[in-house]
Amino acid sequence: MQRTPVLDVYRIADGRIWSWRGYTQSHNAGLPFQAPMFGRFRIQHPLMLIEDGRQAWPHIVLRVGDAELGRNMLIWQRGKDITRIALHERYPGRRLTLGVERLPLAYALACLTHI
Repeated sequence: MQRTPVLDVYRIADGRIWSWRGYTQSHNAGLPFQAPMFGRFRIQHPLMLIEDGRQAWPHIVLRVGDAELGRNMLIWQRGKDITRIALHERYPGRRLTLGVERLPLAYALACLTHI
């Protein structure tokens, strides 16, 4: 069983979720080990960095782990404000679909407080 932490960084632009980069400490079963077609793979000791070059989706599906395996965290940053949501505590073992929706700013901020 692999317990290597993986950090995936996404950006939201043009109504899509862009895979920006990923960090891991090893590349055993199920973990990235080579760059995507337009991406890069390099070592930033002690981490491996995968820059994902031009991959974007209208939504992504996330399989949430639990307290033992897959302690998923959603970290949302807008400017200097950072929101952290422990998905593995709120939605253990669930499948979540994360997407982008254009909403009035006041409504969107109110929704974030209820996640």
